[in-house]
Amino acid sequence: LINVNLRENLAILEHPFSRSKLLVDTRYLDNWSGRLKSFQQFIGEIVKYNNTDISDKFNNPSIKTYNNGIILKANIVRCVDGLDFHVYEKVIDIRRDFEQKYFVKSKIKM
Repeated sequence: LINVNLRENLAILEHPFSRSKLLVDTRYLDNWSGRLKSFQQFIGEIVKYNNTDISDKFNNPSIKTYNNGIILKANIVRCVDGLDFHVYEKVIDIRRDFEQKYFVKSKIKM
């Protein structure tokens, strides 16, 4: 979590390795305060985001470059400080391979 605006219910996440960023709408999270520089995992819905002038909502003039046209509308959040991200990414890759192999093909056959 690299930036948060509690008044606007917005946060910016940054991937620890790729440095890619994601804008998160936190309005549906009860009692979430957002501790900067902590590792947070959000679950929600990815939607297109049309507001190109969000730089006013953060103290960062380059925020427009983070707005890649999508925003995560978060419903669930948990702190994952201490998580080994190398192992986590390997697990995610294994799961994606499994789903690709067993679920995508079965959906096509239907």
